[in-house]
Amino acid sequence: MPFLNKLRKWALECPDSPAVAIWSTGSSWSELEAAAEAIVPENSLTVLERNNAIVFVVRFCAAVAGERQCVVLDPTWPRDVIAEIIHRLSSIGPAEAIDLVDGDPESRFLISLTSGTTSFQKAVSRSRGSWQHSFGASQGFFGPLSEDITLAPGSLAAGLNLFALAECLYSGSVFRALDSFDVGKAHENPADMKTFDREGIPTQRLRNPP
Repeated sequence: MPFLNKLRKWALECPDSPAVAIWSTGSSWSELEAAAEAIVPENSLTVLERNNAIVFVVRFCAAVAGERQCVVLDPTWPRDVIAEIIHRLSSIGPAEAIDLVDGDPESRFLISLTSGTTSFQKAVSRSRGSWQHSFGASQGFFGPLSEDITLAPGSLAAGLNLFALAECLYSGSVFRALDSFDVGKAHENPADMKTFDREGIPTQRLRNPP
């Protein structure tokens, strides 16, 4: 994954500092690293199909260790569509290494799918190096994120929100998300947290009405 070496760095340098919070449930850098390292899968490809939760973040980190790939599916899709996608990916074999480290920048780590509004979902893959390049470009434009707290109120299955999570893990800043999309919650802040950056997609309210 483009951020795993950084995750290990933050776990060593600031182990007890907050890393991720899914509304009222949080994880420190050391907790996140240990939890992900404990479940690095044997297979080279993992299908991740879950609602927002700390376990999503842990499984995502573990699923892209080394040169593994992760397929992130929207859990609100029809079950028959999800089953067909999983069936098409069932022939992927085992991975070689089990360490929680970044793989080759040229290797693919993420397979996302289109929404399927006009035809069956189509796969789009990204390389580790492409996201690392994007992290650098983003920080070059907006400045360092290490002191910021980012809120992505929508589903982590959405590409923009998933990128925001990865960028925070790369930069060492706090990432926050909601357990489910709620307009009121999106404008609230726990007393000890002030959000400086908010991520969102234009169709979120239409797809998940309050």
